[in-house]
Order: sequence, then C-alpha cells, then structure tokens
Amino acid sequence: MKTKVFFNDFNSIESELYRLYSQFSQARYSSLLSRLNIWHPPIDVYEMEKVMVIKMEIAGLKDEDLSIQANGKYLTIQGIREEHIPPACPTYHNMELNFGPFERNILLPDRFCENEIKATYKNGFLLITISITESKSEALTIDID
Repeated sequence: MKTKVFFNDFNSIESELYRLYSQFSQARYSSLLSRLNIWHPPIDVYEMEKVMVIKMEIAGLKDEDLSIQANGKYLTIQGIREEHIPPACPTYHNMELNFGPFERNILLPDRFCENEIKATYKNGFLLITISITESKSEALTIDID
C-alpha cells in the first residue's frame, strides 16, 4: 500500500504547532518557560590520573561573558552569547546556533581540591581542570544510642 505525502499538510501542521506553542508560552507558567529558554552548551567531563577535566564548546564568547563558581558539590558555569544580527533582515534556510544565556551545573567528586581549579578559554573551548586527591572519603560509621 502506497502512502501519499502532501507537502501542504506540513504547512498546516507547522502553523498548528506554532499556535499551540504561542498559547502555551502565554500560560501562567512563565517562570518555567524562561528556564527552558536557557541553552546548554555540550560538555565532556572526564578524569585523568589526579585531575578532573571539563571541556565545554562555547565559541563566540569573550572571557568577561563567562562566570565559573564552585559551590559545595557543584561547579556552575554561566554566561551569555550575544546574537549578531545582520542589518538587513535575513531569510534563514537553517538555524541551529544557540544564543542568549546558558548555564551548566557539574557534580564534583568528593575528593576535589577546592583551591586547585584552573580555567582556560581558547579557540571556542572552555577547559577547566580540577585537582583530585588520591584519598577517597571513607564512609563514616555512626553509632546509635
């Protein structure tokens, strides 16, 4: 049995999806939607001998556009990538690049050295190295009274 695909149907599906999204975006869950607008740059997290490495792909930023904070068990990387729109309104044929604010939270191992975190940004990649101690935290036994 052959199935015919009518391209005009795709236009109506696309307009219906746009209508539904528009209604949803005007819903009372605006704080949730603003959270969904934050993009998440891809990262690699790996461990080598005595160091944990976090590599993030974030081309097109300046150092001052980035913020890195270690709080407790998490390393938070935040920033914003500004969109540079040409003066004339372009017609896009494909649009995959993300712009705007971003945030990533990475769970740190228990044995990381808080004072030995280094970051470099070069050729569109942020590279963070975190020293790790060899001794793992031992389980604490708690007596019950």
